[in-house]
Amino acid sequence: MENASYNNVSANVIYDNIYHGIYLFNSSNQNSISENIIYNNSFVSPSGGIGIVASGNNAISFKSAYNNSNDGIYLLSSNNNNTIKGNTLYNNFYDGIFLNASINNSIYQNNIYNNSYGGIWLHYYTYNNTIFYNTIISNNQYGIGASILAEDNYI
Repeated sequence: MENASYNNVSANVIYDNIYHGIYLFNSSNQNSISENIIYNNSFVSPSGGIGIVASGNNAISFKSAYNNSNDGIYLLSSNNNNTIKGNTLYNNFYDGIFLNASINNSIYQNNIYNNSYGGIWLHYYTYNNTIFYNTIISNNQYGIGASILAEDNYI
């Protein structure tokens, strides 16, 4: 959804798509994504279960994202004030949750496990994010990791 705001994407089963299960970009703000099952998406990089690019104030709370070829959820490039709550993210090829150039997001009460890289990765220019009350187990490389330019995050 490009430049699409105030939408509710709820109670869907989304699978076997070439790019993303759900994709919000270019000022797609104030959307609610809830109670969806998203799997086997993204055979082309960068993509994943849910991709959010240059958008803010979105709420992501759904049942699960698994077996996606990249990340379960990723926020890329100027994503601010999003909430990622109550998700189960597992068996994704990269990370359960990946943030890059994202500020003031809240990530909590998620179950994240068995991802090929890690549970949560904070990449470059990722600041002032709050990460708490998550269960992160059995990922292949790290539970929570950060690059050298990820600063002032509360974990």
